[in-house]
Amino acid sequence: MPSPWLAALTLAVEVSGASTCPTPAEVEARLRPLLPEAEAVSRHAVRLLREGDVLRIELSDRDGAPLANRRLKASAACAELASAVAVVVATWEVELRGRGVLGMWLASPPAEASVGPLRASRTMSIGFGAFGAVAASSTTAAGLVEAAAGTAQGRWEALFALRGVADHRVPLAAGTVRWRRVVLGAGPRLTLRTGPWRLSATAEAMLALLLMRGEGFDRDLDDAALDPGASLTLRVGVEASSVMPWLGGTLMGWPLVRSVAVEGLAADQRMPRLEVLLGAGLTLAFGP
Repeated sequence: MPSPWLAALTLAVEVSGASTCPTPAEVEARLRPLLPEAEAVSRHAVRLLREGDVLRIELSDRDGAPLANRRLKASAACAELASAVAVVVATWEVELRGRGVLGMWLASPPAEASVGPLRASRTMSIGFGAFGAVAASSTTAAGLVEAAAGTAQGRWEALFALRGVADHRVPLAAGTVRWRRVVLGAGPRLTLRTGPWRLSATAEAMLALLLMRGEGFDRDLDDAALDPGASLTLRVGVEASSVMPWLGGTLMGWPLVRSVAVEGLAADQRMPRLEVLLGAGLTLAFGP
């Protein structure tokens, strides 16, 4: 059987809202110790609203009339935000009762609560993706593994990525030229949040191992080279808890001009310097 004191607290202040960091339940758990033990005089509603990197707190009476509101910077860990919200709500309750709006406390009011400065918690994520890769008139498949580190609810992350692009093929004279790249990339990622939606942009500096091979010639040769490049990636995803499926595209550019030729023939083929990857993936987040 639940404690009557907990039931009274639940009736005194009800917390709701679509916020997932912190959740209404997390705020209620931290609010109970700050409210009077026998509070059952009035019922208030606290609503939590996320507006990008800002958490909005609204207090209203049982009829929905607004009593107070406040905005908090939502860059700290969820647990610390829940404690901060609880302190704000408890302070409002004390102030309103001091004006005679809500009546007297049935027990002595708690000592003034406080929280230390909010510290941004570190988070990490790993992602996987599958793509179609287009370079000039050649189309093939590509894969991605990435890792990113940032702060909870922060906009910026540092990203490291490994991409593998399968063989492209183009005809040359009587044969075919095949090439592929294994690409390492690193750079900053900016993420904008609207509800569960996430829109991100990433700029990377890249270094690729370029592997080339001729087929169908009198003598087929292999070659390899290091190829520097840069990329821009755009994604849109929907975050549910710590899992985010996404759709995205990457434009990769290779500034060095590279050509392949057939010995003894006046035939050569310039390698495409732009490559587009379009596909989907999944990101898993770790942290608060």
